[in-house]
Amino acid sequence: MKIIFILLLISFHIAGLSQRIVHGNIFDKTNGEPLQYAVISQGGRGNAVTSDKDGYFQLSIPTSVDSLNISIIGYRPLSLAVSEIKKLIVVQMNRGPVDLQSVTITPQSNNATFQTLSAIDLHIRPINSAQDLMRLVPGLFLGQHHGGGIAEHIFLRGFDADHGTDINVSVDDMPLNLVSQIHGQGYSDLHFLIPELVTSYEFGKGPYYAEHGDFTTAGYVGFHTADILDKSTVKMEAGQFNTGRALAMINLLSDKAKQKGESAYISGEAAYTDGPFDWPQHLSRLNLFGKYNVNLDSKDKLTVTFSTYSSKWRSSGEIPSRAVEEGLIGRFGYIDSLQGGYTGRTNIIAKLTSSLSNNWYMQNQFYYSWYHFNHRYNDTFFAEDSINGDRLRQAESRNLYGYNGKIINHAYFKNSIDLTSSFGIGLQVNKINNSELSHINDKFEVLDYLELGNINENTLNAYVDENLRIGHWLFNAGLRMDGLYFNYEDKLNPSMPSRSKYILSPKLNVEYTVNSFLQIYMKTGKGFHSNDARVVVANQGQ
Repeated sequence: MKIIFILLLISFHIAGLSQRIVHGNIFDKTNGEPLQYAVISQGGRGNAVTSDKDGYFQLSIPTSVDSLNISIIGYRPLSLAVSEIKKLIVVQMNRGPVDLQSVTITPQSNNATFQTLSAIDLHIRPINSAQDLMRLVPGLFLGQHHGGGIAEHIFLRGFDADHGTDINVSVDDMPLNLVSQIHGQGYSDLHFLIPELVTSYEFGKGPYYAEHGDFTTAGYVGFHTADILDKSTVKMEAGQFNTGRALAMINLLSDKAKQKGESAYISGEAAYTDGPFDWPQHLSRLNLFGKYNVNLDSKDKLTVTFSTYSSKWRSSGEIPSRAVEEGLIGRFGYIDSLQGGYTGRTNIIAKLTSSLSNNWYMQNQFYYSWYHFNHRYNDTFFAEDSINGDRLRQAESRNLYGYNGKIINHAYFKNSIDLTSSFGIGLQVNKINNSELSHINDKFEVLDYLELGNINENTLNAYVDENLRIGHWLFNAGLRMDGLYFNYEDKLNPSMPSRSKYILSPKLNVEYTVNSFLQIYMKTGKGFHSNDARVVVANQGQ
């Protein structure tokens, strides 16, 4: 037995000596942006890897192989000679048509499983609004009630996710889900996002991802906006129901500045529609979005993003079916003409990405949001108050502060073995002023406060995520810890109780790539969504 074991070790060592390491960076030739998830392979049933966020890749190949195939959706594939294997290879990809023949299934990180599918949809489907972006996720459906200014109602993977209670939504790694929002826990209003600026998105079904915590029960979806515009654009659109939209995306710096690693752009959108209803919505929305990038040195890049959005609308709201059946109103009619509201959000994001070496990557992100919401609705009309009516108002104003930090290490070994280790930490502080649910009259005067108070809700999280790739196998294990603190200052029943909770969420996932067309996987993990602070405090932390 000892002799056999020694022979196996010798054969493994010899196999390792017959391998060589090829590494390089892949960029978009048009704007110089690094390309993530490009597939680098030696062809046939050979080894294949994908590039990381910096476009970097490293691949172990037999010494007999002298070329590599590189492909990514939306770019022209190419074959690359690797005779100078000791030198870092720089690859510039030319954009081209979407070619489904270039789709290759490879063992990838847990969060990148559906990246190819995302790229195809984003390239070939028409996108006119933030709602269309959400619909790109397979199995995700949207509904709308109380007018077009309300965040859409989400259904995913058999879940009624409300307005975000069971799906984690982010833009440029900034969480959108609002905790203890007066209209719905995890409320995610994506209307501030200008769809033409989205260059990629990723999604995952289920609670299997250590990087995503609160609200990741049905899954998550993350959108990423352009760092650099290919060109300046002005667009005007018009349609039915007095619908109109104007868009401008303007580069602020010259091509010479881009070559030095500095770029900036600003984009604005104005939209209006009356909708198909008998009572016109008068839905108006103004968006402003800007981004500045600068390479501080050869290894550090700073990105600053600013966006602001405001919207107002009126709605016909829910209507009783018997009123339609009896002919009192039509299918698109209304009973209460005073429903509607206004809302807005302003975001500032500062992100510093650092390449500590070819194998180490670090990201530090700070973000701030100011958010306000005022919404009038009427679901019961005169059932409770036959004189003043049952009209209600939801309102709040909040300041949101957050930080996300992570460090990633790629360890490459011979014989198609590599290990990607991720360590992350996050913090979010929500200070919500005058969270209100009130009974109002037709002059919008408060008749009775049903809920009124200030909320201070803080979260802290940390996680570790390990991806081990051995040939056609991928093993992913992760552990996440979330700490939540709830404080509610009830102005109707003065008291200031607080509650805290800590949650551990383990993850374990295994994938086996049979060939470039078939992959088998098993996923398991624990997830959660937090509850509204008012409920947590009232139930003594339960």
